[in-house]
Amino acid sequence: MKNINKSKALFFLSFIFSAFVAVSQSAPAPTFSFTNYIKLSGATNAVGSVYRFTSVKTGVDAIVTISSAVNASVADLDRPQAGGGGYDAAFQPNITITKMTNGYVEFNIDFVVAGTLTPLTQSHIAVTPLDVDGYDYSSALKLFEYHQIDMGANTQMNYYQSGIDMDVKYFGNAVRGTNLKGNEYGGISLSENVRFTVYKTAVSNLKVRSGANNSDQFNNVTRQMSFYFALFNYSNPIPLAVNDLSAFSGTETKGTAQLNWQLVKGHNLSNIEVEKSIGVEAFKKIGQVNVSEGNDFSFVDIACNGDSYYRLKLIEPSGRISYSKVLKIIIETSSISSFSVYPTVISDQATVLVKSIFSGKSTLQIADMTTGRVVSRLDVVVQKGVNLFNLPQISGLKSGNYIVVYNSGNEKLTTRIIVAGR
Repeated sequence: MKNINKSKALFFLSFIFSAFVAVSQSAPAPTFSFTNYIKLSGATNAVGSVYRFTSVKTGVDAIVTISSAVNASVADLDRPQAGGGGYDAAFQPNITITKMTNGYVEFNIDFVVAGTLTPLTQSHIAVTPLDVDGYDYSSALKLFEYHQIDMGANTQMNYYQSGIDMDVKYFGNAVRGTNLKGNEYGGISLSENVRFTVYKTAVSNLKVRSGANNSDQFNNVTRQMSFYFALFNYSNPIPLAVNDLSAFSGTETKGTAQLNWQLVKGHNLSNIEVEKSIGVEAFKKIGQVNVSEGNDFSFVDIACNGDSYYRLKLIEPSGRISYSKVLKIIIETSSISSFSVYPTVISDQATVLVKSIFSGKSTLQIADMTTGRVVSRLDVVVQKGVNLFNLPQISGLKSGNYIVVYNSGNEKLTTRIIVAGR
């Protein structure tokens, strides 16, 4: 059972447990067993403390560090099955989340040669957060769990796509599953409605973030979490491997990212959607390429700025979907000019503000955000310092999302605008 310290909510528990019955499935044999541990350094359960889980696998130990905590704390590093349910082999921290906050604790897990601190790459690691649920008893008693796994680039994920309890997304290289419904499941449930699996080959380190959006007005709430190191099956899954994609790479030049990919001969794909995430934002579609014929393809994003992440959504004729690895493209912005358009939601006219570190001829372009097609262009002359210009030819544009590109020859800056209906 999860440890839920809520005296005002006990009346609801028997109703909730009977209303939501977990989909039964036997747990697969774990690849790693987080059972025995000792503290190596730091104050017990405090941020910065370090622990060794011994013999998680033959010849392998796991070094677990409590790396950060926000509006939350560790009540118990690894609660055993006898102490509250769950699975002894799983890593099962108890996390206390402060009332009326979004709180989490993050753990760094390093796999090492047994008895040492020498990193030891594992052929593969699969970890499944179990029972990612919550409760929604009233407007004053709500909590929604979330868990995040980060194993770096090329991480794959799997989950029950037909489920409605969770939202599972990439956040950069990490995968986060967030409970949406607040349906409390009994014990540490194996239901595919409230779990997801993250998988990667050739890895020695991962970060797991465990927390909740605690909208309970009365209680700091302690929840038992469970990270089970094994692959689980799903009745409506997404593929864990992409077999039709043989290469995927990207380059950046002056704020423009060019993505290139190659498909195997005889591939079974009808089209590919290019998706992008900036920082920790969720991935969004920025373009589409029909790949029913051919093997070599490319896509140009003229609005590459900051830390940009790209992935390919591969779509088969049947509608089945899989995803590529995630590419990260970084643009250093410490010595560039600033550039903005206001208002950002435009119905008639807009003003461009350029604070330039250069003087000379430049161009302003407006490009369709979906297709990348340039729909308007204006040549301007900028002076070093503050410059103001009218944004060109707004009145003839259809409603939708556009990218404004400022190009001085020395640098290329972009910003997003929305053309509203008129």
